[in-house]
Amino acid sequence: AQDATFTVDAMSFTRQTNSASDIIPGVTLDLLSADPARTIGVTVSRDTDSISDNVKKLVDAYNGVVSYIKQNNRYDSDTKKAYPFFGDSVARSIADDLRRVFSSAAGGLPDTMNRLIHVGISTDREGVMSLDTSKLKNALNSNFDGVVSLFTKAAATTGFAELIHQSASSID
Repeated sequence: AQDATFTVDAMSFTRQTNSASDIIPGVTLDLLSADPARTIGVTVSRDTDSISDNVKKLVDAYNGVVSYIKQNNRYDSDTKKAYPFFGDSVARSIADDLRRVFSSAAGGLPDTMNRLIHVGISTDREGVMSLDTSKLKNALNSNFDGVVSLFTKAAATTGFAELIHQSASSID
């Protein structure tokens, strides 16, 4: 058994296994055969479908939480039944905080890509979010880095993942 030796962009690498996941961020190279005379081209593309699926999951999760709180924060006068969150200020506060976070602007981003509406996420009068997948796809194709920044935290930006984290961490 020998170490695997290979070159990527004129840089030589050696690994104890035939798998390297630390060369190109987010990519694992599985070295299947050796032929020093052969150059293999690798094309890495963005998986915008997975990103769209994850944004859809975020919208669905938000709607699920808000719906759950709404369903359990009521009193049925016909059955004289109070649901578990009825009169609970914490449950209302969580729903209000979520609405506030998702309707705010992400910090440090340009006005053209600092709100969820810029990627096709809107909220109706009842507080239910919806996703316009074609608008999201257009945003991913025209401003991929901006969309990523909208959801992630970086040195100069505060995306929605960080805003949600901050909001959840502040609950007593």
